[in-house]
Amino acid sequence: MKQKYRIWKKEKGNKLLIQEYAVLTAESRKQKVPGLQNEDFSLLCEQTYLADEVAKAASQGKDELILLLRSQHFYPIGTYMNLIAETVANMFASSGEHCEDLVFDDREILMGA
Repeated sequence: MKQKYRIWKKEKGNKLLIQEYAVLTAESRKQKVPGLQNEDFSLLCEQTYLADEVAKAASQGKDELILLLRSQHFYPIGTYMNLIAETVANMFASSGEHCEDLVFDDREILMGA
């Protein structure tokens, strides 16, 4: 499965937003990741966090940040979660608004690529 995580540090409202998307159609699943468009992905989950809580957890280390970010509805596999946590920590290490998309293909993990 191809997944995308949109991570957005929003200055307005002082929040962090993480949206989890996946390619659900058979037609789009056959495409390579670079060829996929935003409309090929369907929103699966959206999580919002208070920026102060995220900054505090990030200052305590990656494990604390992961504990904060994971929930019953948002629980990416370890490999993805580590990259998500690193991205969030980097966003909170600098000022201003940031938005980044992380795109993964489970086949790469399964095949060891």
